[in-house]
Amino acid sequence: MAGKEHTRANGGSDITVRLGRRIRALRLARGWTQGDLAAYAEIHRTYISDVERGDRNIAVRNIEAIAHALGLPVRDLFPLEDEAPFDAPA
Repeated sequence: MAGKEHTRANGGSDITVRLGRRIRALRLARGWTQGDLAAYAEIHRTYISDVERGDRNIAVRNIEAIAHALGLPVRDLFPLEDEAPFDAPA
């Protein structure tokens, strides 16, 4: 299925799951709770929880807010080694 995201049983796509895991790892590396990250990013804690589980199709503005709260550029939330190969259209 080139160019299509695979969907998890609970509705989260592969990219949302990978992004959520990455955000969780970065948060834990700082010793922060979900509440801490939520406060720094000015996002509700339950939203952070949904994102970390891959259950939320996160808005670009919230990706930016989370990256800013973590002190990272947005690109650092998307590690290339976890990306699936991209099939470019012919």
